[in-house]
Amino acid sequence: MKKIYIAFLLALFTVGSYAQNEFTLSEQLFSRLNINPAASGNSENINLFNTNRLQWAGFEGAPTTTLLNVHSYLKSITSGIGASFSYDELGIANSTVNAKLAYSYHVDLSKSALLALGASAGVYSRSFSPTNHIVDPGDIDIPNDTTYTRPDFGFGVELSTRYVMLGASILHLGQSPSTMTTMNSIQSYFGYVRGKLPINNDIMISPSILYMNSGQTNKIEINATAFYQGKYWAGLGYRSGSAMSIMLGMEWEWLRVGYSYELGMGKVFNLNNNTHELMLSVAIPTKAKPKTKK
Repeated sequence: MKKIYIAFLLALFTVGSYAQNEFTLSEQLFSRLNINPAASGNSENINLFNTNRLQWAGFEGAPTTTLLNVHSYLKSITSGIGASFSYDELGIANSTVNAKLAYSYHVDLSKSALLALGASAGVYSRSFSPTNHIVDPGDIDIPNDTTYTRPDFGFGVELSTRYVMLGASILHLGQSPSTMTTMNSIQSYFGYVRGKLPINNDIMISPSILYMNSGQTNKIEINATAFYQGKYWAGLGYRSGSAMSIMLGMEWEWLRVGYSYELGMGKVFNLNNNTHELMLSVAIPTKAKPKTKK
């Protein structure tokens, strides 16, 4: 039994490291700083965003993700600044930390169009610690604990108008697929579009699509969210080949709370039906001049 457990541990690490170089969140477009530094300072507030994802709840060693973004706009230099921290525990013994600072320069193309050019710099660290989870490794060879840490850089652009938002970014610059191992990061590409379609004075529909490429992994996420009076929302999402999601949330003055539940598809149907995501966002008002609304 011990050998089976350890074999499963190592298989999960090897496969997961290649397939999940970048984590995905159902409510990612509410705060995009971790995937695009150009999203920093996209409103006049000091914005704090936290989301916690528990995948395959009830399964020992289930993947978990914690993300914290904070950013604001500095009118004096027409720029946004921010910071992003994520902790992604892919499974037993395998974890990734990504901490980075972000800067974006804003160009007002018109009264309702804002172009932002952003860059990020920080640290990427991945750890594999099997010996912390094995009680008696005497009858099988166990790999040594390993930690991989390197500087991390990214670049992005985002265009926001009254009804459409477009964004694109490159993360982990310089890490090509040819250098890919189970420990290092891989240069990743993101692109997304989000729209605003007013139905009447109370209801607005916001469709969105996000594309991500990381090494040999490609993912597409499609979402449609309905907002009522700008305070309540409900949405449906689809992640290519793996899951559908149901999203609910509300906004009250400076506080925003959201929840999503994933329905697995394909081979992970039974596991993924216990995947939950909780989002908490706080907006602290400042005296800066309002920019394009989120």
